[in-house]
Amino acid sequence: MLGKIKQFHEAEKHFKIAISILNDATYHSNLGVLYHRWNRLDDAEKAYIAALELNPELNSAKENLKLLMKSKRK
Repeated sequence: MLGKIKQFHEAEKHFKIAISILNDATYHSNLGVLYHRWNRLDDAEKAYIAALELNPELNSAKENLKLLMKSKRK
């Protein structure tokens, strides 16, 4: 929600705390979405890849990474 209202720094802080407590693929994927919205594309890519390393079947991370790579090629 914080990312949607462009409070990127605050949202990032909360995601990093959550990841430090539980290294979960969904948290990494959502952090990737935040970075993607924030236009921090390299960080988004790293977050999506971290999510997929933890859960290679996480479709949201797969699809978001595909979209990201497509936009980086433009």
